[in-house]
Amino acid sequence: VKTKKDKQYIENIFLEDVSSRFNEYFGAQLDTYIKTRDEFTEKLQKNKPPVSTLIKAYKVIYGKDLLNIK
Repeated sequence: VKTKKDKQYIENIFLEDVSSRFNEYFGAQLDTYIKTRDEFTEKLQKNKPPVSTLIKAYKVIYGKDLLNIK
């Protein structure tokens, strides 16, 4: 997400709607990791977990490749 305001909005949607629907449908807990673009880029540049772990094995389903985020 671009801004902290956007981040809060997305977090609220996941907490209020998406997580419960996911659990009902799949019977599993959905854990979210939502960061602003700047927060994610900083962790990527500093090679900090969980981004450093995530970047070792991931697959883009939709959107831009993680390494091309600027």
